[in-house]
Amino acid sequence: MHRFLLFVFTLVCTSGLYGQDTTWVQTFTYDSITNRHDQFVFPASLDSQRFEKVLMYYKLKCSPLTTWDQYDCGEWDYLTYTRVFDHTGSYDSVKKDGFKYLSNFQTPNLIKYNDALASGQIMDFYQRPQNWRTGDALQEFSVNVGNSFSSLPFHTEATGGTYQFLVSAASLSAAGVQPGNLESLTLNFSNLGLNEGVPFPKIGILDTTVAALSKFVSNGFMNVFNQNIDSGTLVNGPNKFLFYQPFSWNGSDNLLVELKFSTDFPTASSPVIVTETTAGFSTPYFQGRNGALEFDGTNYAMLELSDTLLGGDVSIEFWMKGNGINVTNTT
Repeated sequence: MHRFLLFVFTLVCTSGLYGQDTTWVQTFTYDSITNRHDQFVFPASLDSQRFEKVLMYYKLKCSPLTTWDQYDCGEWDYLTYTRVFDHTGSYDSVKKDGFKYLSNFQTPNLIKYNDALASGQIMDFYQRPQNWRTGDALQEFSVNVGNSFSSLPFHTEATGGTYQFLVSAASLSAAGVQPGNLESLTLNFSNLGLNEGVPFPKIGILDTTVAALSKFVSNGFMNVFNQNIDSGTLVNGPNKFLFYQPFSWNGSDNLLVELKFSTDFPTASSPVIVTETTAGFSTPYFQGRNGALEFDGTNYAMLELSDTLLGGDVSIEFWMKGNGINVTNTT
């Protein structure tokens, strides 16, 4: 509802012990079509006066002069906010102060630091869970024969990547794979580049009846590999990725395999893997890290700004419709 606010201030002041008077100050008028804030100067004759009360009067009016839409009273302007600021420089009973600094997730009154060493002591620490197990004597099966080369799925010169491909049940059976536990995946590397490893790769497997991929599958994968590949550990030729937990194949479904990695520090080179180019299957790939914050009403996010130089105090506000758990449409 597009409506105008007409503000008129009334100042009741006292002079002496008993005398009092009222001063009216006109602010916005009905001609203030798009102006939403302004500064209005009170008469200089009031500078020496003492005020007992300030009254604000306003009127709401629908107008055909509004510019937002074709309606005199639109959808949103039925809300009216009035904010009063008293710039005294003194704290009052309703003021709430927050901490300005955070040190090791604490808010101490005093933070000790060495000014001479501060520039050389800024470090980032990352904590990532990993899962692995020791090697087993496993029977190996060759499912395909390489006929091309690619830096996918681990194009580690980027900050991350997600790669998905299908393995048909027919190709698994043709290779001699029997229903039961799958314990590892072997990739054939043809060029290691600078052999900088693969930063925190993950492998997930999903059994499916889908015969071809047209888009990314976003969920349902069982994670079977989650371990950083250190620099210098890859070799030219077959490299086995041993699962920390087996995947049980039923012998009839196709398998959708997802390989992905994520890092804050891209490498200078990417390893090249022997791949197979076929006309039957597409392999979706997304380069970079991809994700979103998920809140359930009990958790929160802490923004890491230790390496950011700020010129002064910073305030951040976030406004949303809804409550702490659920938002509403058009938020």
